[in-house]
Amino acid sequence: MACCGNPIALDAVLADIEAKGSVDGYLVLGDLVAVGHDPAGVLERLVKLPGARFVQGNTDRYVVSGQRPYPHLRGRRRRRHVDPAPG
Repeated sequence: MACCGNPIALDAVLADIEAKGSVDGYLVLGDLVAVGHDPAGVLERLVKLPGARFVQGNTDRYVVSGQRPYPHLRGRRRRRHVDPAPG
């Protein structure tokens, strides 16, 4: 399950699970703490789920360790030096 700090998404996922029957456990796919409008509230609810197992996402690692992703140029235009026209 991935809900990225969004309690509305978490409610929808849990309601769908309840509607379809029980589960043996929950697999929480990470990226909980850096996005969404209530990551702390979502995390508090998720840790209370029976049989919950967590995979740390990259944004979770960035918050805990202070690491940041390498800058990249994808989606950016490189500036090219253009000599002004003579005269």
